[in-house]
Amino acid sequence: MNICFRRKLAFAHPLIKSIQNVMSGELRKQYSVRPKSNGALMTFCRINHMFRSNFIISNSSYCNQPKQRQQKLNPYEIFREELKLTEQFLDKKHINFNEIDKVCKEYGTQARFWQTYCMDHFHHTNDINHGIKLMEYLEKHSSQKISLKTLTLFIALTGSSGHQYQNLVYTTFEKVLKITDVFDMSSIKYLIQGFCGTDNWRKSLEFLEMEKFQSTTKNAGIRSPIIIKALYEGDMSLAMKILQELAAEGNEPSQRVFVEMVEMAENKTGTVTIDTLLDLLREKRWYPDENTALKIKNYFLGLQGEEWQCLDTHIKNDGVCPCCGVNLPIAKFNPSDFENLKKDIMEKLIVASNVFHNSSPVEIKRFIEFLNTHGPFDVVIDGLNIGLCKTPLNPGVKLRLAVEYFTSKGKKVLVIGKQHMKNWKKESMRRIQEQAMLFYVDNISEDDPFILYAACHSGENTMIVTRDFLHNHSTRIGVEYQQLFNKWLQCRKIPKFIYTKSGEILIWEPNGHEIEPFHTTDSWHIPYRYEDGFKWLCLVK
Repeated sequence: MNICFRRKLAFAHPLIKSIQNVMSGELRKQYSVRPKSNGALMTFCRINHMFRSNFIISNSSYCNQPKQRQQKLNPYEIFREELKLTEQFLDKKHINFNEIDKVCKEYGTQARFWQTYCMDHFHHTNDINHGIKLMEYLEKHSSQKISLKTLTLFIALTGSSGHQYQNLVYTTFEKVLKITDVFDMSSIKYLIQGFCGTDNWRKSLEFLEMEKFQSTTKNAGIRSPIIIKALYEGDMSLAMKILQELAAEGNEPSQRVFVEMVEMAENKTGTVTIDTLLDLLREKRWYPDENTALKIKNYFLGLQGEEWQCLDTHIKNDGVCPCCGVNLPIAKFNPSDFENLKKDIMEKLIVASNVFHNSSPVEIKRFIEFLNTHGPFDVVIDGLNIGLCKTPLNPGVKLRLAVEYFTSKGKKVLVIGKQHMKNWKKESMRRIQEQAMLFYVDNISEDDPFILYAACHSGENTMIVTRDFLHNHSTRIGVEYQQLFNKWLQCRKIPKFIYTKSGEILIWEPNGHEIEPFHTTDSWHIPYRYEDGFKWLCLVK
């Protein structure tokens, strides 16, 4: 075995390092050194093959790269891959934990790694029986303490497996408290899952408070089990409070919440009806995925005493359903609300407390004077974003094609760019300046707020052209305007455009109609996410 390969083994992981002296390839054959068992040989061969193909840095990369550029591997992530090689153990109806423990000990693997991996596997497969057997084995035979993650995973598994296991949740949590009473995000998630399956489900609210101090980025999925439990327990106010918090953060609950609400309506559990769900989707502008849409479809098909025709369809920009001919409502904005949104964008996105890290008073004054002098505009283009999108064309050419597309339709165009764009191809920039107005912000300025304000200042019908989503800015404006902001972007931002090999630009116009559940006396039209756009459920009685 060459020196580089020996180094790679030592570098990759302690597990490999511990067996390299036992199984070092051709060199070891002459000394007749063999593994302790056939099972160990099989495991080594598979590990060796996996590490060579997926994890081990090649001879050239390892030997030629400086030390600071060598990849550091996460031991737990590697061990997850290693135990994929021992799925022969986990796929059996009767799992021999003693055998797994023995094989791992032979190679010096820390017990907490295989414990956690196995419990994680049982958690994902909802295998409560083997989860309990693993805990019993660890309590009787393991010489090491059971890890915190193994315990919290077991709590999540038992709590989600039925009310009859709630005592296991309580007793396991007592063991957790002997280790720590301060939890990371991962532990909080599993504790909430577990306690939401017990009578003491409100304990999960205490863990939720801990989550608020863990990170400024909130985890929407952590709160979904509490929402579901509150709905089942009839605490609608708590469920709606958490849902409102999610909306205010620009987040949404997991699809499981929507599925559970459909099932509650189907089983007539509590006060949740199908209208509760559809009104929530309309108010918050949240959308079911394809699987949730299928659940909604089956709900209507299964209604006793009612006959519904359910079809999946695409609805074009004209807003006319091709299946039943219903016209979806045109997207409209209240003038006073839209004016307030414009002011809020200026105050929260441009003249914010920290704005001068991204702009300056002089630049803002120059921008406002520019809009008052040259506006309003029909189209606002994010010049830098369009110019740098991934196509083989020159940046200036790409921007020019976008400008020419709209000016050929008689639109008044504003391009917002950065100062360094003046160095782009002069001929293209000259032709752009002949057809559109240009405003350059400083290179260090954030251009998104200027684009949003310019479009809003020009009126509710002005279109925005950019590949940026822009929805992340909704969390920075007032809660009362977030839904209006998202609706405006959805209806006025160009959703897609591509450049052809022949040097043309193809643009998909935004929908002029509302993309939300729409109800008539005898029909429902419900949008759901499909690939990178929307499909609709056409439900006619």
